[in-house]
Amino acid sequence: MSSSSKNRTGASGNIGQASVAKAAPDGYTFIVTTPGPAGQQR
Repeated sequence: MSSSSKNRTGASGNIGQASVAKAAPDGYTFIVTTPGPAGQQR
């Protein structure tokens, strides 16, 4: 099994969250974050 990780920092997590939201729905893309930035999304 292989894996890949990308650390996208900045804007209180919004940059990484936007990247995951726009990713193709392949079933392999997910995000690990703290509750604060995730709760700020509108």
